[in-house]
Amino acid sequence: LAQRVAVEACYELAFRRYAFSAARAARLSVALPAAAQDGGGGGGLAGLRSLSSSETASEMSSSSSSSKEETLTLEAYGAAAEATAKKVYDLASRKVFSLPKIALLPELLIAHPVVFAVCLPAVVAMDAAKARLVASLTAAVEAAKRQSAKAASLRSRVEAHDVAAATALAASPGAAAFAHARWASLASDVETPAFEATVIETIRRYVRWLYWSDFLTPAVEVALASMLERRVIDVGDLWVLARAIEDALDVALTRSRSEAELASLATDVERLAGFVRRADREAASAVAFRTRNVTCVLEDDDDSLSFGIVGLSYERGASRANVGNATARPGDVVAILGPNGSGKSSLFALLALCASGGPPPRGLRDARGAIRLPAARLAATSASHYPNGVAHVPQRPYCPVASDAPAAWLLSLVVSADSETAANATRAAKAVLADLDFFHGADGDARLDAWLPEPETTTTCADDDAAAAAAQQSSSSSSSSSDFCAELSGGQAIKLELARQVLLPAAMAGSSGERCPAVLLLDEAFAPLDPASRRVVQRALRSACPATITLVIYHGGDERSTGDRDLHHRGAAEDVPAEHHVDEAPRGEEASSSTFFRDPRWCLADASGYFTDAWRYVNHPEDGRFHLERVGVCVDE
Repeated sequence: LAQRVAVEACYELAFRRYAFSAARAARLSVALPAAAQDGGGGGGLAGLRSLSSSETASEMSSSSSSSKEETLTLEAYGAAAEATAKKVYDLASRKVFSLPKIALLPELLIAHPVVFAVCLPAVVAMDAAKARLVASLTAAVEAAKRQSAKAASLRSRVEAHDVAAATALAASPGAAAFAHARWASLASDVETPAFEATVIETIRRYVRWLYWSDFLTPAVEVALASMLERRVIDVGDLWVLARAIEDALDVALTRSRSEAELASLATDVERLAGFVRRADREAASAVAFRTRNVTCVLEDDDDSLSFGIVGLSYERGASRANVGNATARPGDVVAILGPNGSGKSSLFALLALCASGGPPPRGLRDARGAIRLPAARLAATSASHYPNGVAHVPQRPYCPVASDAPAAWLLSLVVSADSETAANATRAAKAVLADLDFFHGADGDARLDAWLPEPETTTTCADDDAAAAAAQQSSSSSSSSSDFCAELSGGQAIKLELARQVLLPAAMAGSSGERCPAVLLLDEAFAPLDPASRRVVQRALRSACPATITLVIYHGGDERSTGDRDLHHRGAAEDVPAEHHVDEAPRGEEASSSTFFRDPRWCLADASGYFTDAWRYVNHPEDGRFHLERVGVCVDE
């Protein structure tokens, strides 16, 4: 008995390990594969992106099978992978354990061929009739379950979104009532098909019980009684023969007897196959878009230090944009201005597309043109974590949830397995964050020491009681929340991401600049920063990576503003002194090499001196498009 328990326990543990590996594969091999770390190839995050939202109408119509596919949560796909493994295991194990008893049948079949010739066809006929009825019930059950699962995945997304946005939801008038009504509607969408599936399953169970109790079992018993009466078998053979016949029928009629399990298995397999197909389509769409629409070029000529946009135009939503030609050279810091909906974020999405190889942003259409990346700078850049040499920092950067180790995230691009390197990186990170004034106040250094403890340090001694108390408070609050990202303000989140992506790698590389990106995209990254923090961050970026080409989506005010970072109106073009006109082409370019339109009536007044150029989206009523025009930076009179 002990041996059997031990063997079965090992058997079950081995299966659980396999089942968990199947669920892990759905997450780590399809949704977030290790290949995604290289940032290239177009398919690294295709599985994860396929989960973010439903496919657009054009994508759905591209494949006849697409319209039947479900978009579920990652948890649902992981559960489907684990359930598939369990169903296959249960079916196979039952058949394997039936083999010893089935091995007795050949001898009985040879001894009593007439009995088996009469009984088996009758049993098969009854089973086939039952199978047709149960199959229709099973199809209805699986359809209802699929509908309920799809609604449950949508409900999970909505609930997770609303929970994360609880503060904004509470502050928005009428939002709570709207969310409550939507949650109630989604609950009905989940429950109604689940109730239908329950009713049909009850009918199916009754049909199967009726078949077993009133048809199959009596038929076998009558056949065995007839064999006993005719003395074909004796009482000693009765139990063994009954089990052998039953197991043989169970193996031979697996499809009809296990129709519910097999239908559920087919549903789970189709879900996983649909997940993989969508991931493949996401990856293929990136390659197709870069082949047919926007061309991403790595220049190898003598001018390959520059970054350029050639004949670019695109449409997204209600906005239509025409960028034309634009060029920036190493060290340029370009402010990109324009009203909401003019196409600024779409431009950055296209630039990021060329960098990471991902798919085009959803809703983008009729995109044409080319984007030229500075290949010479890329060849000189040793930082492999920049996809094609481009770093992208959005206004709301990614930060890991439910993590109590800020050092692990902050140092993820620079730390190796070497503990000495980790200690040096931690000290460099503290210096970078201190320069950015990450924690305000007199106790900022102590709070930073507690927030980023050095690897070899186990205890902290502080001579200053106030600093020690602040460090203890910061450490205790961090450990209690176990979620350092949730405690960061919007400005701190931006500083942390700039430090992680740009400033810390540059600090670790020293004065060589080899760890700086060739192109840095700041998508409204300065918006959460107060004026003092903005100046500090701009100064740090300029000092750390002076040769990086930086493009900034910048909202400095509208045309009527008089702030020192707004567009400044100098009057009609003919009234603007020649020395204040913006050059026809960006610095270092011949005027004839660019068709970039310039407007000398406007310029960006930048008292900080951070920006070297300014591009502006302007609506042209004659064609209804936003055109990117170069306005430049104001020259002091």
